[in-house]
Amino acid sequence: HRAEVERLRRVDSAKSEFVAVAAHEFRTPLAAIIGVLSALRDHDAALTAQHRIELIDGAAAQARRLARLVDDLLTISRIEDGALRLALVPTDPRRLLSEAAQASGMTGRLVISIGKVGKVRCDPDAAIRVLTNLLDNARKYAPADSKVRVVVELDGEMVRFRVADEGPGIPPEDRQGIFERFRRLEGGTAKPGSGLGLYICRGLVEAHGGTISVGEAPGGGAEFTFTLPRATKQDEIDAEATREPGLEGAPPSANGSSSTEHAERDAAVR
Repeated sequence: HRAEVERLRRVDSAKSEFVAVAAHEFRTPLAAIIGVLSALRDHDAALTAQHRIELIDGAAAQARRLARLVDDLLTISRIEDGALRLALVPTDPRRLLSEAAQASGMTGRLVISIGKVGKVRCDPDAAIRVLTNLLDNARKYAPADSKVRVVVELDGEMVRFRVADEGPGIPPEDRQGIFERFRRLEGGTAKPGSGLGLYICRGLVEAHGGTISVGEAPGGGAEFTFTLPRATKQDEIDAEATREPGLEGAPPSANGSSSTEHAERDAAVR
């Protein structure tokens, strides 16, 4: 009985923390949007056309930030409720990296090495989201002119992705907890953000039957490693048999959008 009471207490505490942090993350963009609307209402006549455009663009950026946060919270809810549905199809890792690079604005900074891995069996939207989050982390923490190295290699029946940056790295004592909800680095390396990205990465990777971890990159920096199942010949035969004539690419995943649409949406909110 005492153990159950303690478990319920921890669950209640986690929910309270979740609500408090989520409310804080909503408050900042909402305040910015309200400020812009107030300025347009009270001082519109005094604003130049350029200033008006800048204010509206700023409000739109904050609205997209809110949309991304809502999407993150919904994804977390599906992960924790076991309601996450994946549309698993054989997918070329090059496609995943290309769309993630575009979505994160990292196309010109990547050094990519892909071994003879064939295709991965994944939900393209989910895999692109994982890669995009990891590339976003590298963009935030590593020097602006540095390279991010991505290695794709076989690991038994899995395909291993390694994303290494040239940033300050993550202290060993913080590496396990960094995949928890709302967990962000403290001190001088802390960056703005909801602290949900790596938690979502872990949930999406584990939903594929893979694992994710972080260590030290050669020469310093952080190296994130995750695995996805390697597609078998039978997977490819089955995918070909179910593909409708005239349709190219993967079917949409549970959110109803293709991976290309997902990448475009992510690019818009970053």
